[in-house]
Amino acid sequence: MMDIQRFTSLAGTYGAAFERWPEEDRLAARAFVEHSAEAQRLIADERLLDEVIERGLRLRTNDQAVSEAAGRVALGVMNTIRANEAGKRARHTGGSRLWQRLDVVRAFVAHHIEWRYATLGLCMVSGLGGIWLGLERPDHVIDGVTMAMLNAALSGGGL
Repeated sequence: MMDIQRFTSLAGTYGAAFERWPEEDRLAARAFVEHSAEAQRLIADERLLDEVIERGLRLRTNDQAVSEAAGRVALGVMNTIRANEAGKRARHTGGSRLWQRLDVVRAFVAHHIEWRYATLGLCMVSGLGGIWLGLERPDHVIDGVTMAMLNAALSGGGL
């Protein structure tokens, strides 16, 4: 007698074609599919998987088809990236002039300079900017009352 667990296990192992199943289970599996909606759905899913595997195996033996498929995948990925970039630019076109200038610089760097050099340059600029900001004297002064309140709050005395 075939049950859903056994049927699922066999379908997952041998696929949708009952010819590939063990001979002793074929008759029971065919009868089980006729009466079980879940088994019918499972066989339909396995049939789709079998078709995908068969197409993949045919594709694997055809170098031209593999090359064309790889080209289509690469084109699809590039089109998706371009669409995402265009969407980002469209959202930021109404932004500040600073953002627009930074976007132009980013596009230039992405197009003309290898990323490893751009990353190194950005790290150097960030480091120099941090050093410069650390050496600059602050242009504001905290008055005595504000300083006393901050000292009291930081020492746990409360405000």
